[in-house]
Amino acid sequence: MLEPLLPPPGDTADRGVRPEKHCRRMILDAIAYLVRGAIGGANCPPPTTVYDVFTRWVRAGVWRRIHDALRHRLRVRAGRDRCSTAAVIDSQTVPAADTVPRSSRGWDGGKRTNGRKRHPAVDATGLLLAVLVAAASIRDRAAAFLATRVCVTRSPRSGWSGPTGATQGG
Repeated sequence: MLEPLLPPPGDTADRGVRPEKHCRRMILDAIAYLVRGAIGGANCPPPTTVYDVFTRWVRAGVWRRIHDALRHRLRVRAGRDRCSTAAVIDSQTVPAADTVPRSSRGWDGGKRTNGRKRHPAVDATGLLLAVLVAAASIRDRAAAFLATRVCVTRSPRSGWSGPTGATQGG
C-alpha cells in the first residue's frame, strides 16, 4: 500500500541513481521504531541513514501523502466520502523553551503563557486534517482562518467555506 507513495529509489538529484543499501521496509520499520522512542535494534540500518532518508522523504512530501492516503482509506471504510467537508479546529498553548527563537513564540494573555500555539484541524471522525503551529500571540480567529486555508489547499474539491460565527476565540 505504501510503495506507490514513496519517491523513486536512490539519489535522483541529477547525480545518477545509486542502488539503495537497505530495503525500504527496513527503513520504514526503523523510522517507526525511533518515533516510538526506542533505540535502533541490531536489524536496523544506521541512525544516520534512517535520518537522511526521513528528511529526504519530508522534503518530498511523502509523509503527507501517506497520512492523506491512510485517512482517506479509513474514511471510506467508515462509509464516509473520502474528502472531508467540515473540520473542528482547536487551539492549545504550549510553553516554549528558552532555546525557541523569540520570532516564533509569543505571549498568550488568556493562558498567561509564553510559547507557541498549535491549532489541530480534525474531521468529524477525529482524523487529523492539518496542524498550524504559530506564536502564542496569534488570535484564535486568525489562526482558524489560516488553518482553514491549509485544509482548502490540501483538499480543494471538498467545499470548504471557512470559519463560522462559532469561532469566538480571542
